[in-house]
Amino acid sequence: MVWLIVALGLLVAFGPIFWLMPSRRDRQLARLREAARRAGLVVELVRVPVLDARPEERVSAGGVARDAQRPCAAYRLPVHGLDEAAPGWFLLRDATGTDPLPGWTCHPERPPRGLPGDPRSYWTRVGQAVAALEQRCVALECTPAGVTWYWLENPGRPTPDEVVADIAEGLGALAALQRETPREA
Repeated sequence: MVWLIVALGLLVAFGPIFWLMPSRRDRQLARLREAARRAGLVVELVRVPVLDARPEERVSAGGVARDAQRPCAAYRLPVHGLDEAAPGWFLLRDATGTDPLPGWTCHPERPPRGLPGDPRSYWTRVGQAVAALEQRCVALECTPAGVTWYWLENPGRPTPDEVVADIAEGLGALAALQRETPREA
């Protein structure tokens, strides 16, 4: 009986410590984010609008309007040397969207700006760079300061370096497009 009381006392004393320890997923995300930082990406936790939100995501049970947003991680690749006239846009993944790209829709409050005179060829090239993106990517943003991949973090592969390499490659292609796109005068 004494041993049972001692074991219970130890469990009460050390239980909270074990509860505070990071889970396997937390450790995996920490490795993923560290790999992203080593690759030159800036990692930030943000929220993006949900275009196809369910009714309960838009209105509470009490009738209060909600701002339907999805928490996600932003992996940003800074782009240096671009002026403020560089193209800027924010695309959200939308299964029914077709403008400007199939499967994507422009952010409702941030229309594209600074696009070249004929934006069709520009969007075609963006579509080629975006084609390889996984479904976990929920949004993309391109500004004169950098390009950003918004996604629901779930590495899925054995090594975080492979996941980050794929993200960095896609962002690098978009950054290269930003650098070589002629600006409207």
